Amino acid sequence: MRIGSSRLRVEWGHLAFVLAIAAFCAWYWLDARAASTSTQNLLLIQPAALLALFLCAVIATRLVNVERVADEAKSGEESAGAAAPWEALRHSGALRGVLFAALLGAYVAAVLFAGFDLATFVFLAAGMFLLGERRPLVLVGFAALFAAALSYSFKNMLSVPVPTIFF
Repeated sequence: MRIGSSRLRVEWGHLAFVLAIAAFCAWYWLDARAASTSTQNLLLIQPAALLALFLCAVIATRLVNVERVADEAKSGEESAGAAAPWEALRHSGALRGVLFAALLGAYVAAVLFAGFDLATFVFLAAGMFLLGERRPLVLVGFAALFAAALSYSFKNMLSVPVPTIFF
């Protein structure tokens, strides 16, 4: 659709899908609040729903594009030259995805044997290493703090019995 010297492009299929996800998240959040407003009930649901609604709003704004008609020829030339590097990156990420899926499977199996806290620590450190993080302090520090906070939260705040070694 043209508006003056601008063209409005909307990806209707993707926008409908994102709006359906947002509607489901809003319904689930409101339904959980109607059932009980206790902290234990809403501790995970409310922040997750608000984050999901925020992300849906951000994605929806990216699906509506306003382009200037005069800039159309320039954008076509730029996009043709930029497509080649993305092809190489797309193929190199396939192996990383398979390795990360295998790491996730190993994590799920390791929770039963090594405990939730130790398995989470190893999974986070190995996952960050696989995705490119190489600083030892960041690998060990973040993985340890996050695994400890998650284990503490599950056991003490949510009262979920998880097998652990350290906590």
